[in-house]
Amino acid sequence: MDRRQLLTGLAAVALCAFAPAASVKVTEDGKAVLTVDGAARTINSDTDATDAVLSPDGRSVAWVRISRYSEEEGSYHPTDLHLYDVAGGRDRVLLESNETDDPRTNLRSFASPRFSPDGGLVYILVYGWGETHAVHEVNVATGAHRFVADANSLAVIRSGRYAGYLLVKRRVEREGQAAHEPTFVVRPDGGESILVPGSGEDETAVERWLKENAAG
Repeated sequence: MDRRQLLTGLAAVALCAFAPAASVKVTEDGKAVLTVDGAARTINSDTDATDAVLSPDGRSVAWVRISRYSEEEGSYHPTDLHLYDVAGGRDRVLLESNETDDPRTNLRSFASPRFSPDGGLVYILVYGWGETHAVHEVNVATGAHRFVADANSLAVIRSGRYAGYLLVKRRVEREGQAAHEPTFVVRPDGGESILVPGSGEDETAVERWLKENAAG
């Protein structure tokens, strides 16, 4: 199992507590396709989407739109975070790309949007510097946003004693050894984190932890 497959699996386990009738996916050609009651429609038309996720109540979609294509070799494309209203078909920009030199405020490129269990917040993974990235929180109602934690992956736990907590991988340097990326359980405000035992070496450690702590 490669790293991408593992992260996809972790996200699926963390998100599986709610399975709305509607669904959304991003196709290989960058179309965000929403399906409701068997009817499919594309919610983006002018440029490519990279990620999309349905809210827990099925009423909205948070999706990432490429705002422009970067010509810098090895760089991430600048993106915007959008919110699409499923019933009304309206789309609005929730957070615009804004590149800075500060890892805590840099908003160059977004990935892996994830709703909080109550749907009031969207968490996003922000790329843009070195080998360590960040999670930011965006308020759906106001668009207010803030840095939460450094991270290289993102999922939200939906059930159990840690419902609403974030599940993230972090790069950890080890003296005299290669860096590794264990998984941490992070409080939604970023104020506390718990290392998942063995997750830096064992690919099944997080799945076991979720079964023990994130059961319905």
